[in-house]
Amino acid sequence: GRLNDWKDIIIKNKNFLLGNGVLGDRYLINQSASNVLIYKYASSGIIGILIFILISLIALFYAYKNIFIEKSKSTSYRFLSSLILFALMMRSILETSYGVFGIDFILFCLSFSLIIPNKNSYESK
Repeated sequence: GRLNDWKDIIIKNKNFLLGNGVLGDRYLINQSASNVLIYKYASSGIIGILIFILISLIALFYAYKNIFIEKSKSTSYRFLSSLILFALMMRSILETSYGVFGIDFILFCLSFSLIIPNKNSYESK
């Protein structure tokens, strides 16, 4: 029934640019969207989806880089953080996962902050 729910959200969402606010999926179909992109579309519209995709792509880039390109240089916490990010992104296909505030979101933010290079990491090299 998830595909039908996703179709209903896309059809019923009249605020496609800015969305319907927090829990927009429940406003439109009275239940969870069970997909982070559909949830973002219902809640924050096209603008929210674009911002969400941008943040996710940045996280995916650095996670991929830590796991596959710099695996010998990557510390264990950066490697584990990268794996957590991959797992959360895969989980978000069938769940809202890190798209809403909760444990997944906290894990995403912590892992994301650990793998993003900062000024101090460049000075030490």
